[in-house]
Amino acid sequence: MSPGASPGAVPGGPGAPGQPPAGAGKPAITALTVNADIPGIPSTPGGPIPAPSPGTAAGESGVSIHVNVQASNFELVAPTAQPGATPAPGPSPAPGAKAAGAIHFSTEGDATPGGPEIQTETEYTWMNVPPGTNTFRIELVDPQNNPLEPPAFIEFTVNVPDISEMTLSDIMETSAIRSAMVEITDVGGGAPMPASPAPGASPGAAPGAAPGMSPGASPGAVSSVMMSLQTSNFQLIAPAMPGSSPSSPTLPPKGAVRFSSEDGASPEGWEVVSKTEYTWANVPPGMNTFRAELVTPQNETLSPAAFFEVTVNLPERGAGAP
Repeated sequence: MSPGASPGAVPGGPGAPGQPPAGAGKPAITALTVNADIPGIPSTPGGPIPAPSPGTAAGESGVSIHVNVQASNFELVAPTAQPGATPAPGPSPAPGAKAAGAIHFSTEGDATPGGPEIQTETEYTWMNVPPGTNTFRIELVDPQNNPLEPPAFIEFTVNVPDISEMTLSDIMETSAIRSAMVEITDVGGGAPMPASPAPGASPGAAPGAAPGMSPGASPGAVSSVMMSLQTSNFQLIAPAMPGSSPSSPTLPPKGAVRFSSEDGASPEGWEVVSKTEYTWANVPPGMNTFRAELVTPQNETLSPAAFFEVTVNLPERGAGAP
């Protein structure tokens, strides 16, 4: 048994240094706000084209991704180890106390200068994000940079358009998602889910399911997930009727938003709407992936694609709760 660990504690499990003690609510990420600064794409439909920030060097994209994250049942303390350092045991949390640690910000492959960052701040900015698909990860860790048990993290993926080779006409036909907000309610315990679905919740609950429950969700579902977007150079209109002929391209681009989840918790696995906010109700515990994508009125993917995808690990309701 490591010095300072609770008697009978499993290494890295509840009662280990920085880990939640038995009986404490599970740490969880409950909100994420993402803002993308993409020079070259008009913020408003048909609006002026923003220039790169002063100081952007040749060959740099000038694209920045800024995030703000919120967590529950977790106390931020200064990290005692950086990535790769040998974990050192620390004091055990007091009975009933929150888990303690820091926030680990990283990208897929740690391609950003300096690699992953561990800090006690809830905001972080990735600079000069390259064109293409980029995945970012935010994880709660103990002071020695060990993942919590169960892991508490959120990942999101965005597509950054490459405007370096675009003509002015191409740019005016390009849309993007410039900000996204994700809010997760009733994570790991608390009041039961509401009896009726939140506005925009997935319809089509299976017979016998609780009101507002997504198809296939179990009665043990713990959370609702709300996603809200802001777009650049995109005008929302009502989606076309199925089977309708494609419409001619317009300037600025017009279309709708397709919201979907990995487990198909919306009709036919997705729903196309003329709004930028959507709620998935009664989301089951475990790994869940949600996606919002700008599409044509006929539900066709734009070129280049404009989407925001987020994956979050949700704890079970009441897991570890008193």
